[in-house]
Amino acid sequence: MYLLKNAFELKTCPAEITGKIFKLFLEIVALKHLTPTEMETYRTSLKRSYLMRNIANCARMEGKEAGILEGKTMGILEGKTIGQKEERRQFAQKLLKRNTSIEDVISLTGLSIEQVNELLN
Repeated sequence: MYLLKNAFELKTCPAEITGKIFKLFLEIVALKHLTPTEMETYRTSLKRSYLMRNIANCARMEGKEAGILEGKTMGILEGKTIGQKEERRQFAQKLLKRNTSIEDVISLTGLSIEQVNELLN
């Protein structure tokens, strides 16, 4: 009741009054004391603030979408690379089962001598 009764005379929030709702109420009351020029400045400031927040949110969403797309692209490329390596290993194993020379396996698959030796073991 004190707040309602004395709202227009208060310059600052009394220490006894706490909570977001009371502070918001006092901010609204303070707006009632603004001159038309001050009110227009305040509204312009709010519009700019909302615009900047929207720009930041939009940029954040675009960045997130770009990051997801980049991640998918990287995943696809990495998957292809792993698949190609596995395919070469399997081809080398087939060649080795047919008693193809190690030199021919290396030249046909592009595997290193160490990788071919691993397949032999």
